[in-house]
Amino acid sequence: PEARRRFDTVLVQDPKHVRARLNRATVAVLMNDHSLALEDSELLLKQYPDLDLARLRRAESLMGLGKWEWAEIALREIIERKPGHVPALISMGITLCALDRAEEALSPLDEAIRLSPDNPDAWHMRAQFYIEQGTLSAALSDLEAAIRVDDRHMDSLLHAAAILHETGPSDKAELAWRRVLDIEPTHRLARTRLTEIENS
Repeated sequence: PEARRRFDTVLVQDPKHVRARLNRATVAVLMNDHSLALEDSELLLKQYPDLDLARLRRAESLMGLGKWEWAEIALREIIERKPGHVPALISMGITLCALDRAEEALSPLDEAIRLSPDNPDAWHMRAQFYIEQGTLSAALSDLEAAIRVDDRHMDSLLHAAAILHETGPSDKAELAWRRVLDIEPTHRLARTRLTEIENS
């Protein structure tokens, strides 16, 4: 909120301040204020049609608002301009899943991983795709890849632990929940699941 207030102040004084507006759009996406992020990114694109970061913020805002068809169009614009744009490829995978076009979603996620194998979010999002398809072994493999890249990637740690809790073996599930607790010792779900394993 403090950062947002600072950017608000700058933009009152200078409505054409590009960096402040772009930063406010980024903060707005993080705060789930997708309407403001969309407004800011649209204003920026009117002034600077080639600003790809504003295009990405617009697409993320549309995703946040559940306007998936519009998000797909916005993301295609970015990918056509820059075929190797990894964040846009990852977002395209998410968007196509949301549009129930899972068979198309795998291709941009594969490409994101090929281009940026050290990006844990790419591995994590492809794992989400596999979870939705019910292919848990492939999902677990991708989650472990994300964790190898970033051993503090909490979403991947939690999803990996949840899959192992469901499928076993229990000693691997226990280890996975402990990895979560190593980073966040008070994590309630991890503590609960660990107690369940110990009691069984």
